[in-house]
Amino acid sequence: MAARAVAMYGTLPEEVRKPAIDELQELYYRTFGFWSIEDLEKGRIFRWVDNAVAMSRVEIAQTPQEWARAQLMSQFENLHFDNGPHSFTRVVLRYRLNAMARVRTRKCARARSGPSSSCRNRASSSRCAMRRGNRPSGERGLP
Repeated sequence: MAARAVAMYGTLPEEVRKPAIDELQELYYRTFGFWSIEDLEKGRIFRWVDNAVAMSRVEIAQTPQEWARAQLMSQFENLHFDNGPHSFTRVVLRYRLNAMARVRTRKCARARSGPSSSCRNRASSSRCAMRRGNRPSGERGLP
């Protein structure tokens, strides 16, 4: 959905397109001021990453729109920890992300060791493949 919205900017006249994309970048960056534990538990953070990756694949005037990934990474680096109720401390965020990755890795390993099942055949295949360092065709992940 986010990628389609960005692609629509490609249909704008050239003289309007650049200022409109610049404004979108600024709005996108300011959207991520506060990240809460609920954002992680409900999968919003992962959805933001997925959207940023999808938007970075959109090309407007033969230029990939990689600003979404850059803006999200920049906002993550500028994240103010422990800045309100239910917000993260750096330690809590790191711990929870590591715990989620361990659980996902165990599920993938069990799926691969089953009789005829494969992690790649399941709905979570792209996330499992990314955990193993394999990217689905043409996909670039966040570093």
